[in-house]
Amino acid sequence: MSASSHSLHSLIGARIRLARETKGWTQVQLAEALGIADRQTITPLETGDRKVTPEEMLILIRELEQPLEFFTDPHRVVEEQAFSYRARRETADFAAFERQARKLIETHRRLRTLLDEAAPPMFNGLRGITKTTPLETVGMFGYRFSVNWELGPRPATKLREAIERRHNVLVLEVDAPDGISGAACHLDDGDVILLNRREPAYRRNYTLGHEFFHLLTWADLPPPPRDVEEIEGKKPKVEQLADAFTAHLLMPGPVLRKTWSTARGTLRERVLHVARHFDVSGQAAYWRLVGDRYLKRAEAESLAGDSLSRTAEAADAADMSLPFDRSFVQRLHRALAQGRLTVNHAADMLEYDRPELAGLFTAYGLKDPTED
Repeated sequence: MSASSHSLHSLIGARIRLARETKGWTQVQLAEALGIADRQTITPLETGDRKVTPEEMLILIRELEQPLEFFTDPHRVVEEQAFSYRARRETADFAAFERQARKLIETHRRLRTLLDEAAPPMFNGLRGITKTTPLETVGMFGYRFSVNWELGPRPATKLREAIERRHNVLVLEVDAPDGISGAACHLDDGDVILLNRREPAYRRNYTLGHEFFHLLTWADLPPPPRDVEEIEGKKPKVEQLADAFTAHLLMPGPVLRKTWSTARGTLRERVLHVARHFDVSGQAAYWRLVGDRYLKRAEAESLAGDSLSRTAEAADAADMSLPFDRSFVQRLHRALAQGRLTVNHAADMLEYDRPELAGLFTAYGLKDPTED
């Protein structure tokens, strides 16, 4: 058996086991479905030591309720509980966004193979963080990241580059339904953060830090599938911890002290001055100031019902004519230009037709490779 054949059989075997476990079946039940008398025959099937026959594959597709690509496509996102979404309460369609997210990640994986890019090494997360960890401790970790990474007086401007370069996390800006800010995706071959490019930069900045915390602590403190931002009552502890980390990461104490001391105007104007300096929302700045007691109790209560909205300043939102992250489109263009990917395949991956694909590259100022 060649190395490539063995690799394919191992992949199929691993996917069979995953599909079986996802359905809640034992090896005995799978053996019965395949008409195999001996349960022990299933083990070499799931390790790839025994080849699956075409007849068995048809049964597996039917009984385990998975398409053929689930078993044979190495780029398919099959990891269970791999996504955690940051969203507002009124968000409705998570399924559509997850479908889009999986499609983009699968395209990224395929491009990495086609362009001979190595899978990034998995980064070491923050271990030992639990629901009993004090918020102050997690805030200290956020501050240390800001200092050790030398993010400077406005950490938001350098955070994405630091996350991508130092921790090998892929950050993609995508169109997402209203109400979904983004998602953290914890994957076997490299983690991904998705940001809703429809939102202004100050929201994307906070979402980036928040989702990064979830990736850092996924091993010991896996986040819920849906991280609801606006809920009545007290937030779950894991979200409080993520907020504390992000607040100190983006608004480090020494810089916050200086920024607050130079703020002028009404109390509301001073809070928004802090928000603009750190490029975060007015509410994020408010809670950071409350946490460090820069706002007296009476002052905090006077602003409690104020949304501190920065909507009127949201001219920094992404250019809505560009549907994907630029680096993502450049890699897709390179794969096509080098003949490593067909136009039809590229269009299928993005669910575009050929004219739409041509228009995509034109929008990014790239020569249309579909003309060749």
